[in-house]
Amino acid sequence: MRTATGQHAETGNPFNGKGWEEWELDDTMKVTSATGWFDGETYDRQVAG
Repeated sequence: MRTATGQHAETGNPFNGKGWEEWELDDTMKVTSATGWFDGETYDRQVAG
């Protein structure tokens, strides 16, 4: 589980959403890629204000 917080660049409205992230690791346990998901309806509502 992760929490993403920030501010929309165009509207200036704040965003605070929860979701999850999957990481691909190499043999030394370093992250080689990361993909995250969060609720799109929550994002749209918060960005719209």
